[in-house]
Amino acid sequence: MKTFLRTISLKILVVIILLSSSILAQNRNSKYTFGSEVDLFPFISGGYYGSVFTGYENMRIRFVYAKSDIPEFILPDGFDKNTMKVCALLADYFINSENRINKWWVGIGFEQWQNAAHNKNDNKEGEFTTYIATAGFGYVFYLTDNVYLNPWSALHLRVAGEKEVIIGDSVYKNSLLLPELSLKIGVIF
Repeated sequence: MKTFLRTISLKILVVIILLSSSILAQNRNSKYTFGSEVDLFPFISGGYYGSVFTGYENMRIRFVYAKSDIPEFILPDGFDKNTMKVCALLADYFINSENRINKWWVGIGFEQWQNAAHNKNDNKEGEFTTYIATAGFGYVFYLTDNVYLNPWSALHLRVAGEKEVIIGDSVYKNSLLLPELSLKIGVIF
């Protein structure tokens, strides 16, 4: 099922990219924007990522829904898996842009992470929810009039949720701060 969802998501993105260039090129001067982004990290880790946004001039609001497996080297000792489902609402400001998202941006927002961690020592799984304040930055550069790449980085701060979760015979210590770095592909209308 995961492979099917990833395949469908990628096909939809390709169709949007192909259709957007000719249909929407005339909308380049509009102060209002909307679009979608796909982040590559969740796909590489076996998950998915979808983001939709709307904006006015150099501001935008994004909604994100994603699922990702955290790499084992980041996890506490004794754990080999943490699958996260993320729901986020974020606001971005483009520093050097007057009418369109372009170049450098900074952003803030709030996220809910639903985690399912696996204790490899006794094969037990536990679930917990974390609430995150996030701050990030990135750089948007266009490949076509409507398609762009967005390398970005963020720092996530746990503001609510359990610090430690007992899973089987081990304690999963939930990080206070978590850095992130990735690359998004976006379509703007």
